[in-house]
Order: sequence, then structure tokens, then C-alpha cells
Amino acid sequence: MVAVGVLAVVLTGKRPEPADSPAPKPVEPAAKVAPPTVESVISEHLADNPRAQSKFKGALLAVKGVVHSTDWHTRKHEGVLVMVEKVGGKHIVMATFKPPHEDAALSLPVKSEVTLKGQYVTGTVLGGQTVTLMLTSCELAR
Repeated sequence: MVAVGVLAVVLTGKRPEPADSPAPKPVEPAAKVAPPTVESVISEHLADNPRAQSKFKGALLAVKGVVHSTDWHTRKHEGVLVMVEKVGGKHIVMATFKPPHEDAALSLPVKSEVTLKGQYVTGTVLGGQTVTLMLTSCELAR
């Protein structure tokens, strides 16, 4: 048995485990992190805009607000831009819709309540109290 153990160390560089050693513990799956709320993203932008931009890049956000306007981007190939007022009109979400969601976005009536979801691109703080968020790959939430 000693010769087998020495041979295993020489060949593998590791000592063989005794046969009665406890089985390794299974790896626990990582806890799922809830997606950020638009309210928390706005709060973090107001507290530290550069940090919030890095933290939320690419995050999926759901936004509920009131439609301010809908129109094609200045360069039509970029899709439809919908501006949504959030939190009593104080904050704005600029949401870009691309095919196949453009027609649905263009048909949204101004001043109607809408819920959409999209991927966070960036955010800015204007005057220290108004946040504008930009989302892409948006679609209307059901």
C-alpha cells in the first residue's frame, strides 16, 4: 500500500485521499439577485452618477410611467424613441424600440400610462435633481 501511495504522489503530485475521507460538500448555487428597480437606479444616480452608470450598465429595467412623446430617432435605422415621464414628471426615461416592437411603440398615445422593459445604457443627472435614463432593446411589458 505504501508503494502505491508513493507511486500516486510521483505520478500526480498529490497524496491519495484515505478511502474513509468524507465526501466533498456540494457547491451551493449562487442566490439569484433581483433586478434593480427604476426607483433604486434613479436614487443611486442622484447619490453618485458615475458609480451608478458603471453599476447598472446592461441591467434589465422595468419602467412604469406616462408617455410624453413617441417618434423615430433622428436616424431612422436606430428605431423608435419613446420618452416616458417617471415620478410625477420629474424624471425621464428615453426608451429605444427596434423591430419587431416599433409599431407598438409608435401607437402609444401621449399621456397614456405604459409599462416597458429594456436594457440600461446610461443615465444623467440634470440640475442635481432630475435623472434621465436611456434604455435600449425595449418592449412593452404585459
